[in-house]
Amino acid sequence: MTPKPFSTPGLSNVLETSSLRVQAGRILRARIVTGQLVPGWLYAIRPVASEFGVSVTPIREALLDLASDGLVRIVRKPRAD
Repeated sequence: MTPKPFSTPGLSNVLETSSLRVQAGRILRARIVTGQLVPGWLYAIRPVASEFGVSVTPIREALLDLASDGLVRIVRKPRAD
């Protein structure tokens, strides 16, 4: 059984055949461009993955792609020792 793609209103151009990484990247990029994701805010991967209904891996990979494009900056959570 193939995973169902997540949906975001207004993003009908997201292809069902594309990977979750690509789909997540397209949605996150759109949210950045439209201002839904606020510059300078820290967003945790786990809640985003939960909202999209996927594991953290495709979200992490999509964010790495967006970081390589200069759209986001990856900040590691400080370790609690």
